[in-house]
This record gives sequence, C-alpha cells and structure tokens, in this order.
Amino acid sequence: MDVWVPYGKTQVFCRIPSEVDLEVLEPRLDGVSQDQLLERVREIDLPSSVQRVFIAADPFPFCAREINLISELMKHLLEQRSVEITVCFGCGEADGVEALDEVGAALRKPRAQLVVNSGSGIEYEGLSGLSGPVLRRHREADYRVVVSWLRPSKVFGAFGVPQTLAHASLHPEALAKQRLELVEEALREEDPLAVRGTVGGLEADFAIQLLRREDGSLYGFWAGEPTKCYVEGVRAFSEAFAQEVRGACDAVLASAGGYPVDTYLVSSVDALAMSADLVEGGGKTLLFIAECGSGIGSEAFALALQKCPTSRELREWAARKPLISVSQALLARAVSEKVGGVMVTAAPKTYVEDMMGFLHADTLREGAEAINLARKKRVCVLRNASVVRRWRAAQSKAKA
Repeated sequence: MDVWVPYGKTQVFCRIPSEVDLEVLEPRLDGVSQDQLLERVREIDLPSSVQRVFIAADPFPFCAREINLISELMKHLLEQRSVEITVCFGCGEADGVEALDEVGAALRKPRAQLVVNSGSGIEYEGLSGLSGPVLRRHREADYRVVVSWLRPSKVFGAFGVPQTLAHASLHPEALAKQRLELVEEALREEDPLAVRGTVGGLEADFAIQLLRREDGSLYGFWAGEPTKCYVEGVRAFSEAFAQEVRGACDAVLASAGGYPVDTYLVSSVDALAMSADLVEGGGKTLLFIAECGSGIGSEAFALALQKCPTSRELREWAARKPLISVSQALLARAVSEKVGGVMVTAAPKTYVEDMMGFLHADTLREGAEAINLARKKRVCVLRNASVVRRWRAAQSKAKA
C-alpha cells in the first residue's frame, strides 16, 4: 500500500507491506467555504468613534494565504468611513522582509499601512517581541482585529496571535518564567490541546480564527468577540481532532503537515512532539517528515540547542529567555530523550543529529529503511501531525 503524506508544497509516498496492521488517522470535519467567511467578515460594524484600526495577523508565512481575506476586511472597513489602518505581520529574520513585497503592494491598494515585526535582531515573538512602534500603534488604535490560524501547540494549546497579544504587557522575566512553566506542564499534560490561561489579557475587539487543511481549504472559522470565538474554536477543534488509538504503535509515520508548517525546523517541533506521543520509548520508532526548506527559522532555537547539551542546562536557559523558540528547543530535546527516530528533512544534518538527537534522512524511503518500517507489526500514519490531539490520553485509556 502506498501512503501519501505532505512534504513542503508537494506530497511524497511510502510503500507499506499489506501484512502490516495500518491505521491512518484523519480529522472529522466537513469544511466551509471562503464565501461564508467573507460574509461573516462583512458583518463587522465599526463604532462611530473609531479613527484608527490595527489588524494583527499571524506570522508570515502562516498568514500569507490570508492576504485576500485581510484585503477584503480592509475594503469593508474603509467603505464605512475613512479610517487609518495598520496591518502588522509577524516575520522572523529568516522569512526576509523582501518576501512581503507582494503582500505590501496588495495591502497598500486599499490605503493600509503595512508594519512588519521583523525586529532589528529580535526574532518574531508576536507583539510581545517589540515594545516600541508596533506595540504603540496597537495601544493607540481605537479598534483592534486579530487574524490567526488555530493550530495546536504542546506548549501553548491552540497557538496564534491571541496568546502573543495576551503576553504583550508581561515583563521579560515574568514571560520567561511563564513559558517555562507551560513547557513543563506540556511535558506532563496528557491533553496537548487545551484552552490555556493566556487569553485573559487579550486586547482586541474582533477576532477571526481560522482552521485550514494543508491544501489551503477551510475546515472552519470562528469570528467575533476574541476570547469567546477563540475558546469556541479551540473546543470545536479539540472535538474534531480527538481520536482514540488502540494502544502504543510499533512505529509512527508522521508528516508535520506540509507548507507552511514545515517551512522551518523550529515551526515543525510541535508536530514532532505530538507524533512522539503515539509510540513507546526505546528503539527507532518514529519516522517524521518535515521539509524545512527555508532552514532553521530561528537563531535563538539553534543557539539554545548548541549551547545546552543537557535538558537541565536548556531549562536554565529557557528560564532566562522569554522566547517561543527557546521553549521549542526545550520541547525538541525532551522528545529526543524519550523517543528514537528518523527525520526526513532538508534541514542540515548537524542540527537534526547532533542537536536534536534524531537520525537524518534525505528521502522517505531511506528513513523507512532506517527504522525498519517494513518489519513493524502495527504502524500509525499521521498525514498532518500539526493538527492532532490527545494521543497520550488515548494510550493511557487503552492500557488501563
């Protein structure tokens, strides 16, 4: 049997013998149309006192697919009255501001100002990464909108702009402490997707939360009062992607979900961590696929892994650094200490093997041979490990 899985902007296949007990896990959602989403966006009614609108969008490239949505949103707002609109994309250094030129051209047509949070050496950390002009524009706005993908994170629950806005007012030391606590909780938590306590400080008037398939089509969306639609979205997401498994597998073949999730190594870590929850420790049991064609994605992520050879040192590092990517480094290290496996990726071999502790493979066939996939009795396939939840809880229930 040939099993196809996303890899970057394409798909690759793995041939699995017919005698293998194969389980392919897929979400249970029918999907909605883009027109339904645009219709909901056009229902936004600006209060008469509004003069400045601030739109905070997910980090590029996650929100690159939403340019038409954001353009339509701005046109609708400008039809109501003449307002000043600022659009802020989060953008790590590796993305390159040049990549946003086309985006900027599209947004300037309806008279919006584009702000890219690339940060003078500061990696993307949502709006909490910059305490200067970006935050000032956000706080001075009369009306604030967030546009975000719902995607699960072992550390942050359903991750996106709402959490970073909620963290914006925290002191760096408090932020570092909170993120370390979230990582420690995630490593103990049986449910990797939950409504975390990070939305209480959300400063926004309207939110658009999106859930997309890897091909860009919509599973669902939630729009309206930010905290309410975020919580409702996470719960609906949670129910759709909660799946029972019969027990621990002999091997797991998992894709990070393709572009844009696997654009960078750092953005693939959550999918890696959730894939690892399906397998028992010991031996090479995880075959993980993430193209990472644009590289590591974060100097802080690489530096943390380079400088901290042990988990204890990495925890101490994370306690001082209020960066999401340092939390991801700690999560990656915890996974590699628990599960052995192979990563099929274009990321440098030295990062995968020397710092993350996984074997490196250039092709899926090579990776399958390295973990002896054809001789496994029971194999589980996750075509998109970036949208899964509750694996460990299901395992515990099956064992009980």
